[in-house]
Amino acid sequence: MADLLIEMKVAASDARSADKKLLSAEVLASFDERFDTIEETGFAVDPEPEERKRAYLERESYNLVCAFRDLKSEVTLFAKDLSVPFSNNQTESGLQITELQLKISGPFRASRGTEILAKIHS
Repeated sequence: MADLLIEMKVAASDARSADKKLLSAEVLASFDERFDTIEETGFAVDPEPEERKRAYLERESYNLVCAFRDLKSEVTLFAKDLSVPFSNNQTESGLQITELQLKISGPFRASRGTEILAKIHS
């Protein structure tokens, strides 16, 4: 699945570089079909165990496959809508400084402290 998602990312990036608004219907259909095949394989490889509960790693892998099934439209949105970025790392990086401050020194007593910290790091 990781390889497919990276391939989708590259295709979306290439389309953005070529000033396209969408990937072609054929390319999206191919990605969609491969996504479904990988998802089905994930469920086939990790069937429900008989007479016992799933072990920790079995639960983790099963939950991941379930997330891919349940959140498919969200996971693949970056390829269907080229205005959506592949990841939200850029958004999260802006919050990391404030989170680090909270972890080290605790919360600010006033919003002015947050403003000063943001100015220092900008």
